[in-house]
Order: sequence, then structure tokens, then C-alpha cells
Amino acid sequence: MVYTVILYDAVAGGAGHVRRMVTEEGEAFQQVLQRALAVVDGCSCDPSCYQCLRNYYNQKIHDQLSRQAASKFLHPWLGGMESLEEREEVSDFETEEANEEGSHE
Repeated sequence: MVYTVILYDAVAGGAGHVRRMVTEEGEAFQQVLQRALAVVDGCSCDPSCYQCLRNYYNQKIHDQLSRQAASKFLHPWLGGMESLEEREEVSDFETEEANEEGSHE
């Protein structure tokens, strides 16, 4: 299973928050992830509460919110960020290598 994080501004026309957060190096996004992880890892509730994941807007799914699951989801996102272009280059290279290996058999 592949998870994806989708970021968007809820303000009509966008307020530019996502653009400011997502930089080439991913530093600002990493800070957001680290802060989110600190919130869920720093809470002692089970499975969630208003200090970590719950709020008025997600009250319909409070029974589905788990800080342990959120922590498990966030941990792999920490560290070096890979751009989509880099991922495509690696994928193209791996495909070429596989094709070359297949032609040698």
C-alpha cells in the first residue's frame, strides 16, 4: 500500500501556506511533520483526545482517530525528501537496468 500526503489551502484561491511550506529541500515540511509527530507522541491518551487529534470539525470520526496510527504513519515521512523528478529518474534507471538484465539472459 502506498500512502500520499495531499496538502491544500482551504481558503478560496489559496493563501499560499502550502507554497511556503513545501520547498525544494523540504525543510519546512519536515518541521511540520516533526511538530505533528511531537503532538501525537507527546500525548498519553488512548486512542486520541482534543490535545492531539480531535477537534470540532472531525467529531464524526473521533472513534476512528488513533494517535498510535498517526505516529506510525508519520515516522516514515521524516528524513530526506525526494522530489517527484528524482523518483521518476530512479524509476527510469531501474527500468533500463531490468531491461538490460533481461536481454542478457
